Formats: sequence, structure tokens, C-alpha cells
Amino acid sequence: MASVGVYETMRNFCGVFVLLSEHQERLEKSCGELGLECPDLGEIVEGFEGKKDVRLRVAVSSDGVEVKSFDIPEWHGSFLYDEVWRVKPVHLERKRPELKTTDTAAQLEARAEAAKEGFGEVLLVDEEGRIREGGITNVFFVKEEKLVTPGEGMLPGISRSLVLKACEELGVEVEFRDVGVDELENFDAVFLTNAIRGMVATGEVVSVMKRIEEWCTEFVKKGLDT
Repeated sequence: MASVGVYETMRNFCGVFVLLSEHQERLEKSCGELGLECPDLGEIVEGFEGKKDVRLRVAVSSDGVEVKSFDIPEWHGSFLYDEVWRVKPVHLERKRPELKTTDTAAQLEARAEAAKEGFGEVLLVDEEGRIREGGITNVFFVKEEKLVTPGEGMLPGISRSLVLKACEELGVEVEFRDVGVDELENFDAVFLTNAIRGMVATGEVVSVMKRIEEWCTEFVKKGLDT
């Protein structure tokens, strides 16, 4: 049985790993928490130069480093994913939510079960009824021109951090607080973030989401030119 470790899943955009440094920083912190030697992601991605659109999964454990690659559809030029995912709340908590650990069986099983009912993602709800994150995503709630998102008990996602940076630059207010599952109907919109897909709508794309998407898209495009 393989030992539990940590991993990063990252993609390139038209051949460029735009968010590589952010993934490296998070992996270093995760490896430090578990006393693991952290690999250099820059050296790993060198082996994929020339590949236009690829997803990499780099897992680190006491057994060593495992790299898997997957071809993905060509980036369509927007940080907003081109599918809408319906979401299903499920009662499930990750043991170490601040780390992207390889112990993913429970949330993957929950997502698979939800997919049978037509849901694209699950929202992980703790014992007190608080929504913490998605199965493979972070979650943002929209009320008018303001965002609400959990401030703890979830993975510090790479795309989540980019959205927060966009909000800071655009002057969009963000409230960090617990959100109960019974509050869902009180919000105008809910969207998800994921390092591979960017922003994922769960319904209507409201104006503040569009503003954030446009900023993040320009950020990625600037990264392609460096």
C-alpha cells in the first residue's frame, strides 16, 4: 500500500505553465508539513516542453516522486470554464484540509456518486453544517457585487488565490466567513475554482463573476507573453 503524501495538479496554457511558481510554493509548504523532500517543479515541466495543453499530477511521498501527465483540450482563451456544474452538498470532511494530500478516496467516491445524479461537483459540509470546499474545488458565494468564501477548513487553492488577487485589484469586497448549507438559497450565484479549469459556474454568470474572469484571463495571457 502506497504511503500517503501530497500532490500538485497543474496545467499549462498553450504550452506555458503560467502558475508554476504558485504551485511550487504550495508544494514546498505541504512537503515541509510532512517532512518530505520537495522536488523542483521547474525541472519536471522541462520534460513537457513543446506540449501545448497538458495536465500534470506530481505526487510526493516517502516512496519518492511520481509524475503523471494527461493530454487535455486546448485552452479556449477564458479563465471561465466552458461547462456549468450543478453542485450537491454532502456531509464529508477531509482530515487535513489545508494540505492537498493523496488521501482522496472519500471525496472521489462522493463525486462519482453525485455524477450519477447529474451533478458536476459536491460541496463538502462539516458536522456543524458549514460548507468548506468542493470535492476538487474551492467555493465562492456571490451576493450582489460581493463575494463570500470560507476563511479556514479548506485547501488554499491556486485559482482561489488568483481570484482573491483579482478582487483586490478590482476593489471587489470579499468576506471570509463560515457559510451554512442552509444559506445557499440566499446567494445570487455560486462559483467554484480549480487549477485545471479556472472558474466554474454553477448557474448564472453574474456581473461580478464576469469582471473577475476577465481580470484572471488577462493575467494568464500576460503570462503567455513572458
